[in-house]
Amino acid sequence: MKYCKKCMIAAMFCCGVSLYAQETKKAPVIVITGNKIEQVAEESVEKVTVVSEEKIAEMGAKNAAEVLQNIPGVTITEHPMEGVSMQGFSGAYVKVLIDGVAVGGDVGGASPIALIPASDIDHIEIVKGASSALYGSDAMGGVINIITKKNRTNWSVTTKQEIDIHKHYYGMAGFSFKHKAFGLQGIGSFDNMPGMITRNADPLGRQIDTFIFPKTRMGFGRLTADIYTTYGPVKLYGVYTNHNRYMNQSEDIANRFISEKGEAGIKSSLTFGEMAQVNIFSSYKYFKHIFDEIYTASGSPNRRNSVFHELENEINANFDFSIAHSLLAGINAKWAMMQGREFPKPKHSVLLGLFTQYTWNMQGEDVLRLISGLRFDIAPPLQKGEGTLAQFTPKFTLRYDPLDSLTIRFSYGMGFKVPTLQQKYWLFFHSAPANFVLLGNPALKPEYSHGFNASIEYKPVKGLTFGISGYFNYVNNLIFAVETDKRTGTFPDANGVLHRVTGIRQYQNIDRVMTTGGDFSVQYQWKWIETTLTYTIAGMYNYDLQNKRYYHGAYYVPHQIKLNITGIIPVWLTRITLGINWDAPQNIRRGYDIRAADKLKLTDENYIASPDKLLLNLHISQKFWNDRIEVYAGIKNLLNNISFMKGTDGRTMKDFYGLQEGIVGYFGVGIKYDAAPVKKEQKPQEPAQDAAPPAMQTGESIPMPAEGTMMPGVQQ
Repeated sequence: MKYCKKCMIAAMFCCGVSLYAQETKKAPVIVITGNKIEQVAEESVEKVTVVSEEKIAEMGAKNAAEVLQNIPGVTITEHPMEGVSMQGFSGAYVKVLIDGVAVGGDVGGASPIALIPASDIDHIEIVKGASSALYGSDAMGGVINIITKKNRTNWSVTTKQEIDIHKHYYGMAGFSFKHKAFGLQGIGSFDNMPGMITRNADPLGRQIDTFIFPKTRMGFGRLTADIYTTYGPVKLYGVYTNHNRYMNQSEDIANRFISEKGEAGIKSSLTFGEMAQVNIFSSYKYFKHIFDEIYTASGSPNRRNSVFHELENEINANFDFSIAHSLLAGINAKWAMMQGREFPKPKHSVLLGLFTQYTWNMQGEDVLRLISGLRFDIAPPLQKGEGTLAQFTPKFTLRYDPLDSLTIRFSYGMGFKVPTLQQKYWLFFHSAPANFVLLGNPALKPEYSHGFNASIEYKPVKGLTFGISGYFNYVNNLIFAVETDKRTGTFPDANGVLHRVTGIRQYQNIDRVMTTGGDFSVQYQWKWIETTLTYTIAGMYNYDLQNKRYYHGAYYVPHQIKLNITGIIPVWLTRITLGINWDAPQNIRRGYDIRAADKLKLTDENYIASPDKLLLNLHISQKFWNDRIEVYAGIKNLLNNISFMKGTDGRTMKDFYGLQEGIVGYFGVGIKYDAAPVKKEQKPQEPAQDAAPPAMQTGESIPMPAEGTMMPGVQQ
């Protein structure tokens, strides 16, 4: 019986049939991430993946993290905040932006993407590969730009309420108001997961509660004011988020994680005639993190906390000298400060970046287009023991369209990442059973990489698209925590109090790594059908200094298959989306938990294999009253944790990935009322029947992407 079930599961990967919506002509999507300027996505020289608002709704996603986990080649991890992994790089090397402004700070690569409600997202732009030449430090693995919705009507109100069978509640409410001179927009959301608890008694009869599934509460609020000028809009915004998670690292030790973030800023995109565009932003961010380690029998917490401040300013200008030549130049300045229990005194950092890039459309014929760019960053010494850090990062991109149906891209980019304040100055005591102390290192050098990306996109007939891409990254000066002393003894904390420790670890530049991989995708779209199958392969190779050899790395997904089917049932216009995701087993450290973050450099002899991961999700939605009301329902993990392989240590997919809830059924209602809609603008001229599909946008108003995306909701 089990064999038959697994055969049926495997068969799902080989075929997919669904009804799809009636074909509709949609205006080109405007993107910004590839070049920091607004342009039609189809004309982007850089390879940009776009996830539209419509496709986000089809996924049934509540937040940005749930959207991104459906994208091929993107992996979402928890530690305990969500991080994004691409091309073998962890979240610390992937830069996440909202409307072009960086989200995260010096918080170990975690970005509060799970706090960003999907209802506030217009679309998401993804650029894979080294992007430091434009976006600076932390963009070695790529850039994800989340574009929020803009005012489109005189005024409107919207709300969404959802609950699942495990009492997981999600609620959202928002409003917008638009006048000739100004506009206001606000949105707030609340996400509550009660978790799953087992209750036992210890030998003394004391009750011990163990969370086998985390208890989580997340809140989000954003208020935006737009001032409309002759040259373009000026946006003032403020954001507040709160994240509270309670989970267990073992039966008798619980972890409570509290994170607060505040952000305020001003952003503007000004146009001067048809030749010049100037983009400006200034932002202030505040992060507060509290981590309690609680021994459940006694209830006494071991608290660690940190506070992070960041001020970032940027101005860039683009000049279109002709149809064939354009030049972008800009400057970025960032100041950061971090303090907390593990820092004897507040620590500061400053990073200044100058960047430029030149675009050449040879003969203005849109056949061969080239981009060359260069960035220079410098971090002056602010603390004792520091040195000046300086880095040049070049880039080169080529796009060649020999046929209307064929696009070839190649890019080289150098990436870099400056050491974080945590890596330079941390003084962290790990509790039992490890009992080690982890020290920062002010003498750390920047990590840097050389990245190569190539892709081919072919559309032989209307509605059918083939895509293939590959990448290679060579990373040097990689920072790891290294065990420098294995002896047992005592070590003083910031206040001079002695702690008993077993071993000392310190951050050091000791490694070089190669990451390689690619993907192959087939997308078919007809009047009633849209189906996409994507296969992704990845590899990571660490270097062993002692034995002078490369060996397979760990903590990455080597093979991934994603099948997406979406469509609309005629007459009722009911939208159905089916998604199947499979991740192959990973190399992990023996005893490693996917929810932990204590990764230490190891050799391949220390590895075991995790179980594989297989998820089948179904989402159904129906709209009423001219699309003002939407009723939807769905099932996640429809196969109830059935997968092909257990881990080497016997753990199942349910145990390793923390999927204790099993099948999750949910139901929700969304309401959007436009009280006084703006008159519809004249529709743009329809594109040719065999025109290629458009792509993505910057941060301003964004139309829907055209049909023919590389996967349901995703254009590549």
